[in-house]
Amino acid sequence: ESVLSAITENQPGLLWLKDAEGRFLMVNKAFAIACSRGEPEKVHGLTDLDIWPKELAEKYRHDDQRVMTTGNACMVEEMIIIGNSRPWHETFKTPVRDDKGRVIGTTGYARDITERKQAEEELKLFRALIENSSDAIHVVDSATGRFLDVNESACRALGCTRAEHLALTVFDVVVGVDRALFDATLARAKETGHATAEVQHRRKDGTTY
Repeated sequence: ESVLSAITENQPGLLWLKDAEGRFLMVNKAFAIACSRGEPEKVHGLTDLDIWPKELAEKYRHDDQRVMTTGNACMVEEMIIIGNSRPWHETFKTPVRDDKGRVIGTTGYARDITERKQAEEELKLFRALIENSSDAIHVVDSATGRFLDVNESACRALGCTRAEHLALTVFDVVVGVDRALFDATLARAKETGHATAEVQHRRKDGTTY
């Protein structure tokens, strides 16, 4: 019991164990705080309907029943109400079996992924801005000059598909650029925050602009 307590209470995420009826048999301190009960013992014997809004509680119960019915673990990304906030959590749920292999409950662990979800949303916005730009935009590997990402405008300018563009390097596209010039331009950009150059690009058909 001491070892189990040390493991559960030192987890940064929410940890719990439920019986087949969805009653909490064990939760860690982080879980008790998240549901405003303070101490783990005050959660024991309760169900999701006792501590969460009905809409969330019914969803949690549905996930539990799916795990018990299939006998398979599942992972979901969901919001959990903590005080006045709704942070995103990545929740792992697995079935609990007795010594005869029968499913007798579930156990779960949820970790906060709010920062990751925010970063994903920012990345989606960044992608939308890039794709809707009429200017050709390239993301380039500074070590090799290989294109890591390009927008549709860049592909149209070169007259190639995205896959074809990503197979190229700066040295294939920019007329007259060599490694020394490329490195010098990068160094200037790093020093000042940007670098400007007038160069010719070679299209897929061999013409330049």
